[in-house]
Amino acid sequence: SFGTLCHFDTALSSRYGPWSSLSQYVEQAQAQDYENTRAQFEAFIDHANNTPLPSTGTIYWQMNKGWPSLLWNLYNSDGDQAGSYFGAQEANRSVHALYALDNGTVTLDNLTNTPQSGLSVEAKVYSLAGAVLADQTASNITLASQQVLTRVLTPKVPAGNPVQVYFVELVLRQNGSLADRNVYWLSTQPDVVNWTKSLGQPVGVISSYANLQALQTLPQSAITASAATTTQAGPDGADRATTVTVTNTSPSTVAFLLRADV
Repeated sequence: SFGTLCHFDTALSSRYGPWSSLSQYVEQAQAQDYENTRAQFEAFIDHANNTPLPSTGTIYWQMNKGWPSLLWNLYNSDGDQAGSYFGAQEANRSVHALYALDNGTVTLDNLTNTPQSGLSVEAKVYSLAGAVLADQTASNITLASQQVLTRVLTPKVPAGNPVQVYFVELVLRQNGSLADRNVYWLSTQPDVVNWTKSLGQPVGVISSYANLQALQTLPQSAITASAATTTQAGPDGADRATTVTVTNTSPSTVAFLLRADV
């Protein structure tokens, strides 16, 4: 069964909904790859100091493949980054804010070799339409080198029926400057794993899948892009630096997994 995408496709169609074209299938696959990969690394970090059973290591399979693929690889056969690449990149930032999916709390971690002070984290919960449902902030935080600080905040998220899809945005600032931004898309109908049946098996046994299908109802966002080039001194004389700014100009619309490519 590992020679096909059968398990991946079942989860994809159950969670994000059916696709009607190859391009839509690929886009949905990138979203699922992003959240899957980010979750693996963030769970490892979040449980680093859990007692009596801390996480002590993790293996990611695999970095790349010699042929086009939508599963596991961090970048594709053509060298282009997959959704999983950006999920791994986000989870492993040096100073990071994460949302622990097992208990719904916010964790901060410092993977550098020096203390980090002047930290504050803001957790915002948004509806699918972009309305702010909850907003909490924790400030004056200092993290020692390699420290993982759990249960910093507990965002107030929707619950119950009817099923709702919502976003949790974490913004980490250091001395007022943006240090990290991390966004989750979640459902009041979460994934439920049958752990008893999963133990010892090559794949997890899912009792019920999260319902994220409302993401398909998001209207197309209005996006603008501007670029400015300046000349500055460099190691080889005068170098040119170009800054590109991409802006979501829709006041009430979420721009979901917007990607800028160079």
